[in-house]
Amino acid sequence: MRKTYGEKPHVERNYEERTYEVIRFVRSQNRCHPAMDCVSGQLLIYHVQQCPEMEKGELFEWVQKLAEQLELYHLCKNDQPYRFFNPYSVLVTRDGDVALLDLEAQSNEFVLRNMQKQAMRNHFVRPIVHIKENKRQFLDLYGYGKTVQFILANVKARPALTRGEERRLARVVEKCTSENPKRQFEELGQVKKELPVAGGQDLSIWKKRIFHMAAPALLLLLSVVLGARMKVAEDGRKSTMKWLQVQTEENETLRESNERLQAENQALLEENQAFQVEKQEAQEEKLKLQEEAQKLREEAQGLREENQRLQEGETTVGEAQDSQEGDATVGEAQDSQEGDATVGEAQDSQEGDMVVGETQTP
Repeated sequence: MRKTYGEKPHVERNYEERTYEVIRFVRSQNRCHPAMDCVSGQLLIYHVQQCPEMEKGELFEWVQKLAEQLELYHLCKNDQPYRFFNPYSVLVTRDGDVALLDLEAQSNEFVLRNMQKQAMRNHFVRPIVHIKENKRQFLDLYGYGKTVQFILANVKARPALTRGEERRLARVVEKCTSENPKRQFEELGQVKKELPVAGGQDLSIWKKRIFHMAAPALLLLLSVVLGARMKVAEDGRKSTMKWLQVQTEENETLRESNERLQAENQALLEENQAFQVEKQEAQEEKLKLQEEAQKLREEAQGLREENQRLQEGETTVGEAQDSQEGDATVGEAQDSQEGDATVGEAQDSQEGDMVVGETQTP
């Protein structure tokens, strides 16, 4: 019953206990409601790797409690499925109890991210073509069967499971994961009825059968069971090694991808710094050009003022020249008048002389 689980968990692979947010179910009379609680423990997938051996009674108690947890979840959520039931969504507490992670809590988002990976979906999610309409529990039944199969493949019970117990557990897994509608469970209540109980009727019946069986038949049966168990254990070890190898390869790929992203980020930072330097230089150049433009405007203003002063000076010189020309014209007129007066006086003198002469002649 051992399977190959080639998908790595989202969190770092270590066996230290951590605090997770889990769902606690509070029952009051005939009602049930969920409550969130923070509990320290290990994820189921890590716990079975660290503790590959456990008491058979505890194993049966686990599979029974997991079925009860899912049933209470459906009761509180109006038959809504848990959807992502797998070894990453089950917490083993310090006292050996099991609880469902609260998938709505932000700290447990890694479960949803893991379920988006193809390998996880192939192992723990029922294909859509096999999901019946209006049978929402089929999703959780499939995840429950696969999780029980995972536990049985990685845990060695003490004392070992009897043939009847192995057969009943195998039948539960088959009916949870079967593609034949006629051989499927329809609700978790049927699962609870099929699960074996330590020290119950199955064990007493098996002891009675052993007591009445002949020694050769018993030895043959034990050899067959041990051979099958050894083969299953060997297959499980191989699948676990393969799974660990896949995890290592994926971790290496993620590390290389992270290094590339860091290099690209560093390059972007350097480009941004260069751009800031160029921007600063451009601003300084702009300030210099503005200062030079201001100086040119001041020089142009000075040239305009100087030109205006020159124009004013030329106007003053022109007025002075016009004034001098006017004075010269007045002087000439005065000189002309004085000459005319002199000529008149001369003529008058000549006329006087002529009159005097005429007077003297008789």
